[in-house]
Amino acid sequence: RRRNRLRLMSEGELTIPHAANVCSAVTDGQCLAALVVHYGTSGSKWSDFRFSGKPLSRTHCLQNLTKVRDICNSVFPPPAFHLAPEDLLQFGQLEPLKANILALL
Repeated sequence: RRRNRLRLMSEGELTIPHAANVCSAVTDGQCLAALVVHYGTSGSKWSDFRFSGKPLSRTHCLQNLTKVRDICNSVFPPPAFHLAPEDLLQFGQLEPLKANILALL
């Protein structure tokens, strides 16, 4: 599986999953967190989120998704992130949510 490597001078090297499939890329919050931090409108830092080249635990996924939701709802008019983080954890089984995820992105 391919990985994108992002080098940051002050924080070392992070491994962010390659988002080849939107359905699977959002389930752990890593790709969404990378977008939020990259565009920097919230003042979030890379260290605010969990990034790993290996699958994250359910707890870490939920923490990433909850932080992304909180940031989106504070920066954009609510409810920008109208899904519950738990919905995204099970996104592989919830294909009907794909249109909502694409609208969020």
